Amino acid sequence: MKGLRFVHLAALRAGTAPDEPVGVWLPGEAFAVHRLPAPPVPRRKLLAMVPWLLEERLLGSPEELAFAVGPRGPDGTVPVLCASRSALEGWREALAGVPWRLLAPDFYLLPWSDQALHCTCLEDRWLARFDRFSGLAGPAELVFAALERARGERPVVVLVPPGAPVPEAARERGWAVETWSAPEEVARWDGLAIAEGIAPRRLLGVRALLAAALALAVLANLAAENRRLARQEAELADLLPAAVAGPLGEGLAALGRVLRACADCRLAALTLDGKTLAAEVVGGGDALAERALLAGFAPRPAPEGGTSLRLARELEP
Repeated sequence: MKGLRFVHLAALRAGTAPDEPVGVWLPGEAFAVHRLPAPPVPRRKLLAMVPWLLEERLLGSPEELAFAVGPRGPDGTVPVLCASRSALEGWREALAGVPWRLLAPDFYLLPWSDQALHCTCLEDRWLARFDRFSGLAGPAELVFAALERARGERPVVVLVPPGAPVPEAARERGWAVETWSAPEEVARWDGLAIAEGIAPRRLLGVRALLAAALALAVLANLAAENRRLARQEAELADLLPAAVAGPLGEGLAALGRVLRACADCRLAALTLDGKTLAAEVVGGGDALAERALLAGFAPRPAPEGGTSLRLARELEP
């Protein structure tokens, strides 16, 4: 399956907008990733709690930040990606007219592994990725110090583009060096995005197909029911000879309107006893009784019980 092409914000500013939706790499210096102990609450409640759980770690107010929260890990913590709301709004404005799908810090362009830490140098900036969700970007001194604190027993691997010289920092520290090219496409996104834009196009899954089939079946049933009700109304109309007018005609028309508004009703019998028009209707329940009252019929349970109602209307002379 084709992956999502990512473009750095600086490249988009300098070039033309792409035709297809893209992911956008943003400067990693503008982001921080925290690990929070997550209380055992539903995720929706946890998302509402995150700003206040982070408050002691933040220099500013939680309301000034945008957050993206990852899944709960085996250790009971969740990763939280933070960025300034004002910066996010600035990026959105800068991307006006660009069909973007994800906005994410550029340290996620590096590979990650549980066995090693990875870093690379982009011009005068260093990027580092410690695990699936944690990373850092900034000057060499800041990134190197963070790598030393986070590495433990894991090696640090410096990723170098083909033909590029090996950074002196890697030689001095004895870090491993691997040749690497930044991917243009990400086959499977596994980081955190600070914002999501255009939804990806996806083939319908099994559940969606079943839901669509069910919806079509419901529509077919509704169409069949409408046809049945139309026939029922026509049958009522047939009971009214052209010579019949006045109260009987009005009563039959009113009964037709009551039945047409009831999707689960069935006319079982229709009688005219003197000046009383009576109909026995199966189904409809309380809703049918209410509509019948409004139409001038007196609803009563049918003698045989069950779900039948007897609707009677006195015809005016």
